[in-house]
Amino acid sequence: PPPHSSLSALFRVLSGKLTSRSLLYRIVPDIVPSPTCSICRFHDESGAHLLFTCPLKMRIWRLAWQKHFAAPFD
Repeated sequence: PPPHSSLSALFRVLSGKLTSRSLLYRIVPDIVPSPTCSICRFHDESGAHLLFTCPLKMRIWRLAWQKHFAAPFD
């Protein structure tokens, strides 16, 4: 079975509890004044954006995929 830490991360992604700026903004707006992604500064940083849909992070995912797998990412 996978280690507990990976199950916890997967659970957070699937349950929408991944610690993103959008979530932190709702919980502690005095500390996190904006839900906007600190990398692309264009979209609100949801869990999906944090992991997959941020345009700048997507470039990194593509490069990693191409390096480790033969099939195209798209």
